[in-house]
Amino acid sequence: MVLDESKPAYFEGHLLFVREQTLMAQPVDPHDFAAKGDLFPVAEQVSHGANPGDFFYSISTQGMLIYQPGAGGGGTQHFWFDRSGKEMDAVGGVVQSRDFALSLDAKRMVVERETGSNRDLWITDLEHGNTESRFTFEPGLNSFPVWSPDRAKVVYGSNRGNGAVMNLYQRASNGTGQDELLFESKENKFPWDWSRDGKFLIYSSRNASTQEDLFALPLTGEKRPIPLVATKFRETQGQLSPDGRWLAYTSDESGRYQVYVQPFAPGWAKPVTGKWQVSLTSGGTQAHWRRDGKELFYMAPDRKLRAVEIRATAQSFDHGAPQALFESRSEVSGTDLLHYGYQPSADGKKFLISAAPGAAAEPPPLTVVVNWLAGVKK
Repeated sequence: MVLDESKPAYFEGHLLFVREQTLMAQPVDPHDFAAKGDLFPVAEQVSHGANPGDFFYSISTQGMLIYQPGAGGGGTQHFWFDRSGKEMDAVGGVVQSRDFALSLDAKRMVVERETGSNRDLWITDLEHGNTESRFTFEPGLNSFPVWSPDRAKVVYGSNRGNGAVMNLYQRASNGTGQDELLFESKENKFPWDWSRDGKFLIYSSRNASTQEDLFALPLTGEKRPIPLVATKFRETQGQLSPDGRWLAYTSDESGRYQVYVQPFAPGWAKPVTGKWQVSLTSGGTQAHWRRDGKELFYMAPDRKLRAVEIRATAQSFDHGAPQALFESRSEVSGTDLLHYGYQPSADGKKFLISAAPGAAAEPPPLTVVVNWLAGVKK
């Protein structure tokens, strides 16, 4: 058995995997996958993304191999890009990271880091030389950070203790005090947003019958979750408009992932009804509002960031046609439902994106190998 396999694939009696950025092939018995013959290299310097095991190669059923060569493996860094896609400034250091969140005043950033089998959150002080301090210390997965609107707290998901279920925790952002268990249940939960008035936390919860649903957790009084979107489809990535009246989210109800907006009922004295698809028919995920609520951004499946003009009043909602901005270099794909690969500035004029260092340069071309196995068959 190969102990260090990454992104395994199978083709005509060969198990493929990546070891130290080299694509290897191990001949195996097709019935029980027992090793049968000598291990041999197929391609070197295969690029990979921020996630462990996420290597950029694929093999077709006819044996055509395609991969992206490159150094890779250097982790990610955060860069500001303008609306045309031009790189501006780097923020913080290079880390192995998937999740990050920028505080509303853009003075601090919380970043997830991998440490062996654990994931911890670290806070970067962007005002004072990008100094970093560790924020979580418990073993397990500590991910999906969300800042409180006053920047005093950070909510995140953690599977500590039970080792299986993600529950919601919060802690003072200055690191004082203990981690507080905010909400616990038998289902995995993922925090997404915090209402600007501080009253509600938006999170999604997974269950076997309805896949994933969106809820609002009241943070004052009785903390009983309020269902927001709960259907047989998957609804996730909930984001509240700055005025707390509208909820943007991702759903696969159309057969592909799209961005929708509907009224956020707890935000209305007299709730209105309605629902609007704001993404193009090609799909979209990872919605973010501009600080004034007059624009909504999302990432399309082709990794292009798109902007949608929002026209909302006290009792109505309308929007313009999505406009393409630029292709993101984020290693979070345009169909990712667990992570955000970008965050807009307050005025929407620039975007903080987690990407491999050198992301502004053109990516290496793809290499195609036709019938790669013919060269090794005797």
